[in-house]
Amino acid sequence: MKIKIAQEIDKSFNALKDLAELLINSPELGYKEEKTSAILREEFARLGIVTNDRVAYTGFKGSLKGRSSGVKVAVLGELDSVICHQHPLADKNTGAAHACGHFAQLVLIVGVAMALKNSGVMDFLPGEVCFMALPAEEFIDLEYRERLVAGGHIKYKSGKQQAIWEGHFDDVGIALMHHLLPRDYPYAVYAGMTSNTFISKMVTYTGRESHAGAAPHEGINALNMAMLALNNINAQRETFIEDDKVRVHSIILRGGDAVNVIPGEVVLETVVRGSSQEAVKRAAEKVDQCLLAGSLAIGGHISIKNSAGYLPLVNDDRLMDVYIGNMEQFIDKEQIAKMGSIAASFDFGDVTHFIPGLHSFICAAEGNLHTKEFKVFNEQLAYVESLKAMAFTIVDLLFDEGKLAEQIINEYAPRMTKESYLKYLKDNSKTMQGKPMKFK
Repeated sequence: MKIKIAQEIDKSFNALKDLAELLINSPELGYKEEKTSAILREEFARLGIVTNDRVAYTGFKGSLKGRSSGVKVAVLGELDSVICHQHPLADKNTGAAHACGHFAQLVLIVGVAMALKNSGVMDFLPGEVCFMALPAEEFIDLEYRERLVAGGHIKYKSGKQQAIWEGHFDDVGIALMHHLLPRDYPYAVYAGMTSNTFISKMVTYTGRESHAGAAPHEGINALNMAMLALNNINAQRETFIEDDKVRVHSIILRGGDAVNVIPGEVVLETVVRGSSQEAVKRAAEKVDQCLLAGSLAIGGHISIKNSAGYLPLVNDDRLMDVYIGNMEQFIDKEQIAKMGSIAASFDFGDVTHFIPGLHSFICAAEGNLHTKEFKVFNEQLAYVESLKAMAFTIVDLLFDEGKLAEQIINEYAPRMTKESYLKYLKDNSKTMQGKPMKFK
């Protein structure tokens, strides 16, 4: 079975590279991936795989069924890109650019689907392999997503949060995916990593406009509130616990209307990351104090709209072992790490809290993530060897009546139920208000 799969992937190498190029040159932001989704659905149609559209708004899924019922294994890819205006292939209007490698995940789901279908191995395996192309992994462009929520189009700002809520993981037994990393990491392949969790804050400072030259004394400067808040956060950085891996980063979305007008409204977007929910809670409390202090000092109003971010990745030990065994056929075992740590965040972490999952990392790119330099440098690893290892892993899981898949599922201890997970999202997505304090 594995030999036939490998032959199919080798045969399709040029077609997969062409697909990657097409996707790289068609970047779209989260919940706007209509063209990207259409490209992928056409690929699945050529394979004769029927897809269910409008999964998590712009996503879709399709599946290959085995010879009998059994475990459903899902292979995931992400449709969206990031904003990086400086990237040479960025969309000139939106700044969208594939500077995070999601296009390689989409090549993964197409390549694995093609190999399993054309090799005929599903005629000998039980269960089902589901291919999900999901939107909006990058937690950006939040004002647009707020409008989608207000219009009733989505409930959650992340594609996998939305897909979980819609029930697309309810019958999934095991979930698999991978992600590109730059080649300057110590190893060529990571079978899994831990990651940070985070909370996102949309902060609106409201003051009072006035003429900046003629009557600045009549204004309440919202930009000064924001600047003080950012300085306050910087003053707190030395107090963050090192093991918490705290990251706090902000941008100013709106900083005023005109230079000769005291800014009456300023909007910040701030993300607080940490290695655990407890770490984020500790850091977020300090950040909220800093944000509130900015409004207090100038005498304005503040609104902090929180959005629950992503939970840390939890990679299943058994899945990592199986994956490593397959990857060792292509990569020297000294270049493969079972586990590492990355301070970024991934919404696949949410999935791994109630389903056994594997999120491997393939160091086949150069240039840092989310920068203009990011691009694939090792096409063989990105579009061939990593696909083979993932497809081989699926065969191992479903072979012999799916005994290995069943064993992994039975040994897995969920950290959350779907109900407790949705409650977590609700509890961590509340809005805080602060009004000017008057002293007597």
